[in-house]
Amino acid sequence: MTRKRVFIAFAVAVMILVLTAALLVACGDETKTYTVTFKDGETVVKTVSVQDGATIADADLPADLADTADAAFEGWFNGDVAFDKTAAITSNVTYTAKWASIFTVTFKNGDDVIATAKVKSGEKIAAADIPANLANTADATFEGWFNGDVAFDKDAAISANVTYTAKWAGILTVTFKEGDNVIATAKV
Repeated sequence: MTRKRVFIAFAVAVMILVLTAALLVACGDETKTYTVTFKDGETVVKTVSVQDGATIADADLPADLADTADAAFEGWFNGDVAFDKTAAITSNVTYTAKWASIFTVTFKNGDDVIATAKVKSGEKIAAADIPANLANTADATFEGWFNGDVAFDKDAAISANVTYTAKWAGILTVTFKEGDNVIATAKV
């Protein structure tokens, strides 16, 4: 009977060693996984799990958000740092959509809208969006586009919706007479 007990004790010891080894292998160094969160305001657009030191696969990246009537999507940012898809992920991180305001620049002649352009905040209006100077008339000379007393500056950064109106200077006709006879006329 003692032999049987020794065999059972030996078998139990071997099983304990095998189970311990299996546990140690299973609990070995696991690769850390981090969560990368993409948000638009408080709305979560997408979350991606990434192994420590890996990059996010293109297929797992969120699509760029569509521009709206008054804002342009500029990218994903963590504070002031733009998302870099080639950078290794080494911690949990949240990237938030950054938007730039879009303003409307309007050019008018009286009540008639001549042209409008959409311009991102801080940028200047594209040359193709600036209307040509209006032609002089028999009674007036086109002096330029103005917002109040401020002349349009094609190199100025746009920071708000703005309307520029055509400014005209009247042309006066001076008539020189001798008695009832017109000697000459001049427009000034």
